[in-house]
Parts: sequence; C-alpha cells; structure tokens
Amino acid sequence: MTKQILCITYRDWALEIYKMLADVLPQYNFKIIFNDAKNIDASAIKTFQPDIILWYGWSWIVPASIVEQYDCMCLHPSPLPKYRGGSPLQNQILNGEKNSAVTIFKMSAGLDDGDIVRQIHMSLQGNIEDIFFRMTTLGFAA
Repeated sequence: MTKQILCITYRDWALEIYKMLADVLPQYNFKIIFNDAKNIDASAIKTFQPDIILWYGWSWIVPASIVEQYDCMCLHPSPLPKYRGGSPLQNQILNGEKNSAVTIFKMSAGLDDGDIVRQIHMSLQGNIEDIFFRMTTLGFAA
C-alpha cells in the first residue's frame, strides 16, 4: 500500500519544499493543504488517513489529539531547543546571531518540542530572501 503523506502549511517557502518532495518521491501519495487558517480540519485529516503529517512553516499549536494519533514532523528555522516558539528567525537576527539551523523534529505535545530528527547548519547572512532560499533548500535536503 502506498504511504500517505499529508503536508499542511500557509507559507510559500514550505509549499515549495512540499512540491519538491512530491516530485522526487512519486512512490508516495502526497496531499498538500495550503491555507492561512489556523483552524485544522480534523475530518480532512481523518479522511486522508496519513501515515505522516508534515507541518513545515506552521505557527499554531497542533491539537494534542492529532499529534498523538499521527506521526507529525515539523521544520523549525532555529537550532532547537534554542529559539522555540514564534518568530525564530526574527529573534535570532535581533539577537545578532550569524548562524542558525534548519531543524526537523517529531512533534510532541510541547511547543516546538520533540525528538530532533535532523539539524542542518544555516547561515543568517544576507537579506531575508537569501535566508528563505537557504531554508527552503536545506528543508528539502533534510
């Protein structure tokens, strides 16, 4: 049976990662939900029956019922556990950080908490477009 991968985001850079993943992994069945609503349609998740849910670029707390029922992975643009929570890039730049990371982690009930699956160094040098390009490239590679 084909693995079901559900991708949820409202950010353009995350959508680019999802599209690239779907292109290079045709053996999996991808469904991408792209919207700016913080409300999660639990019935759409249940109907799709995902083996894994990717929450790249998601800014709201995912209900524990979803995190507990499904394998949920998140991309966070910081060297977790540092800079948990909202605005991690902005906070790192404001604090004068020059280096960061793209972190993929298995979500748990805590805020940006869970086992780190992969963490790749990322420079914060350049303008914001440069940083988002690096984050997208590294997020795809991770």
